[in-house]
Amino acid sequence: RDWSSDVCSSDLPAPHHRGLAGQRQPVLVVEGRVGDPDGDVAVHQLGLVDIPQRDALAALRQHMDAWPRDALILSLAANQGGLIGMSGLAGREDGLVEFLAQFVAHYPDDWWFDCHWGMALSEIGRHAEARRLIERSVAQYRPNAYGAHAFAHVCYETGDLDAGIAFLRDWLPSYSRDGALYGHLSWHLGLFQLHAGRLDEGLRLFDTGFGAEDHRGPIHQRLSDSAAFLWRSELAGHQHDAERWEMLRAYARAKLAKPGFSLGDWHVAMTYAATGDETHGPWVSGIR
Repeated sequence: RDWSSDVCSSDLPAPHHRGLAGQRQPVLVVEGRVGDPDGDVAVHQLGLVDIPQRDALAALRQHMDAWPRDALILSLAANQGGLIGMSGLAGREDGLVEFLAQFVAHYPDDWWFDCHWGMALSEIGRHAEARRLIERSVAQYRPNAYGAHAFAHVCYETGDLDAGIAFLRDWLPSYSRDGALYGHLSWHLGLFQLHAGRLDEGLRLFDTGFGAEDHRGPIHQRLSDSAAFLWRSELAGHQHDAERWEMLRAYARAKLAKPGFSLGDWHVAMTYAATGDETHGPWVSGIR
C-alpha cells in the first residue's frame, strides 16, 4: 500500500522519546512484515518496545533501505519531532537533511513528503528551495498541520511576518482545538504578533491557545511555548509578566517534576530562573 498518497503525518503514531542520545525509550517499531519490496503491498505488525534510540533509528534505516515508499515508518524520523530531530545530537539538522535526501526520488510531487523535506531544508538555511516545496505541499493538501507548521517556520526564518500572520489567521480556525499542533501553531502566530509589535494579540493567543488551561498538545509543549514567549517578550522590552510566569512555575512543578526530556528541561529551568525559584537544586542536579 502506498501510504504517502493518502495518509497525513499528523494522523500517524509518533515515537515517544526523551530527546537525549543513547537513552532508552518506548518507540514504535516494525516487528514483522509481509510482502515484497518491489510489490505494492506491505503489511506491518507494529508494537511499542523499549530500546535505545540509536538502535531504533538503525532499525528504521534498515527497513527504509528495503521499503523506501513506506511513509508510515518514515514518518517516525521525517520531521523535527522524530528520532533524528529530537535526538539531542549535534548536527541533527544536517543529519535530517542527509537522511531525507535519499528519498526525494521516491516521493515525486508528494504533499506529505514535500512538507517534511521543505521544513528540513528551511532549518539549514535553504529557504528559497524550502518555501517552494512547502507552498506546493500546502496547495495540494491544505489541512496538513505539518505543512502549516513548515510554512510558519520558513516565514519566521525569513522575517516574512505579514505572510505568516495572514496564513495562520486564515488556517487556524479550520483546525480542531483537539489537534496536536493547535497550541504550537497558536504560539507561532503569537510570535509573529510579538515581532510585529502587537503584544496584546500575542497574550490573547497565550491565554486562548498555547498557554490555555485546555491545551491539548504534548504536556511539555504548553510549558516550552509559553515560557519561550514570555522570555522573548521581555527581551523585546516588555514588562515582566509575574502572574503568567507563576502559572508556568506551578505547571512545571505539577507536570514536569523530574527532568528527562531535553527540550522541556531547558524551559523548566528558564521558568524557575524567571520566577526566582531557588528551591529547585535537586531538579537542576538531575539534568547535569
